Amino acid sequence: MAGRSLNSFGAKNWAPNSPATRYNVSGRNREFYTFENAPGIGAYATGGTIIDGGDGYIYHIFTGNGTFAVNRPPAAIDSVDYLIVAGGGAIFYSGGGGGGGLLFGSIGVSNSPGSYPISVGGGASNPGSNPSPAASRNGSPSTAFGLTAAGGGGGGGSPNNYSGGPGGSGGGGGGNPGSSGGIGNIPATIPKQGNPGGFGPSPGGVYGGGGGGAGGVGTPATPSTNGLGGPGRILPGFPSSIVRKAIPAPLLPSWEPLVGPGGYAAGGSYNSSRTNPANSGYGGGYTTSPVQPNNSGGSGIVCVRYKKNAAYSRATGGTIEPNTHPEHPGVWRHIFTSPGTFTISDPTLQYIDYLAVGGGGGGGAGGPSVPLQVAGGGGGAGGFVSSIHTSDTTPTSIPEAYPWNPGYSVRVGEQYPVSAGSYPIVIGTGGNGGSSSAGSNGTNTTIGNPGANQIIAVGGGGGAYSPGTAPATGSSGGSGGGGSKFSGIPASLAPGGAASPSPLIQGNTGGSSSPSGPVSGAGGGGGAGAIGSNAPGNASGAGGIGQIAVLCPTGYGTPGPSPGYRYLAGGGGGASALGFGPAAGGSGGGGAGGTSPPGPEGTAGTAATTNTGGGGGGAGYPAKIGGAGGPGIVIIQYPE
Repeated sequence: MAGRSLNSFGAKNWAPNSPATRYNVSGRNREFYTFENAPGIGAYATGGTIIDGGDGYIYHIFTGNGTFAVNRPPAAIDSVDYLIVAGGGAIFYSGGGGGGGLLFGSIGVSNSPGSYPISVGGGASNPGSNPSPAASRNGSPSTAFGLTAAGGGGGGGSPNNYSGGPGGSGGGGGGNPGSSGGIGNIPATIPKQGNPGGFGPSPGGVYGGGGGGAGGVGTPATPSTNGLGGPGRILPGFPSSIVRKAIPAPLLPSWEPLVGPGGYAAGGSYNSSRTNPANSGYGGGYTTSPVQPNNSGGSGIVCVRYKKNAAYSRATGGTIEPNTHPEHPGVWRHIFTSPGTFTISDPTLQYIDYLAVGGGGGGGAGGPSVPLQVAGGGGGAGGFVSSIHTSDTTPTSIPEAYPWNPGYSVRVGEQYPVSAGSYPIVIGTGGNGGSSSAGSNGTNTTIGNPGANQIIAVGGGGGAYSPGTAPATGSSGGSGGGGSKFSGIPASLAPGGAASPSPLIQGNTGGSSSPSGPVSGAGGGGGAGAIGSNAPGNASGAGGIGQIAVLCPTGYGTPGPSPGYRYLAGGGGGASALGFGPAAGGSGGGGAGGTSPPGPEGTAGTAATTNTGGGGGGAGYPAKIGGAGGPGIVIIQYPE
């Protein structure tokens, strides 16, 4: 990558010029757009139209000027094959235009400096009635890797008795005695880049010689017929079936039927029915169907290819899903479910997309006995921060992700700036379920060293527990834990814990215990995507739904709203009272709440799904234990 740019909301773009992919990106309740430039095919360089040929090679096709830039060290790509075709020469009355010079071969490349300018020559325009020398009707050269293919020679013209011009392939002689064909392979190259044009008629006449082509000479005219243009050249290493994918659609109807079977840089001739399409290098001729007198030459083309099987790693750490993974072709992912180190070895990797989820909070315990009918609150989900994910509302500005530490440069919804080096990864642990206590908070998940560029996903708040003397509020965290209340205080309400940091950047508040009734159900823990549900009367509140995680692979999280999308960071369900059924944990791994008598013995809270950052379920009474929170996760993504 060569750099970045900012859109109106501050989200960054990957630098190379291939088509971008649009995503919704956000922190909680924030929505932005970012553009990730991943060619999708494991390219080791940028420039032109990039095509995976399916034959073990990556192709870069230039139909106009550009730059071929190697963005990998020579260990991954140290040489390329090339095809360089110049613009074809123009016909002038009877002498056919010469095909553009054609060069092919292999050449070493480097990533230092790694940028190679590419120039694609235009086809020559016919000067009309201007009787200038044939050389003025030559096509323009094409250049790449310090090599130059010469433009095709202009055709000779009667009645001015001009000989064909020299060039990559020579132009045909005009329709008068003694008009010589232009010399081909000028300047001389090995192997030769073209062939001479055909002579004018002998002993005389009005017919012209054919222009030379990359695959053979132009034939001479006779007193009664025009010479034929020399054939083009087919390069097996650059088949038209692959190159055609880079030719603009409007040009394909004229390009494919000629270049496919006939090759590149054929010579032109008078009184033919052939057109001269762009990016063919064909020499100009006079077409009769439809009539197009004094046809110009076709522009050139530059094609580059290299082997795809050169292995190279831009970074290490975690479980690596390669760029060939069917869920994300062309993009690498590193998945951390335990502490580790993300180490960048490629200095051209300047920005990454990331997802970090803190450890979920544990669910609160149930009361110690039936007379103290206390249902535990659900644990809050771990904080959810990402450069790419969906959200609920559209912002007017991007807040700092960590407002308690002014000056932190990492912002929710932006790609993370990186450089070569090591970035420690800490995965937040899930909080313990309460045992005669509130559930403990989950711990923070972090990317990078402490300081202005560290990413922090805050651990979820623990679910509340009341010892039977006062209402209990859920703990604050990435998402807050659910509130709990003991029996006998019908007018009191135990609120859920707050989401931290404010304003709900990483999660949501927990749900409250029921505000009325002799026995209260507990509130659900907050989720990254929604607040925890308040307990309705004696029933319990469900955990808040998690956030849709675009970066989450299929094997992690829980199913999302549609195929290919997963939820993470769901809140834990609160425990029920008076025999009501258990409250569900939020989608994204939240554990279900426990149940309480009358009826069967009460049940413990369910643990959250591992590595989702989900909150644990609150426990029923008597003396049941809250469910443990789920450990967090880190996912890092960058283009090949």
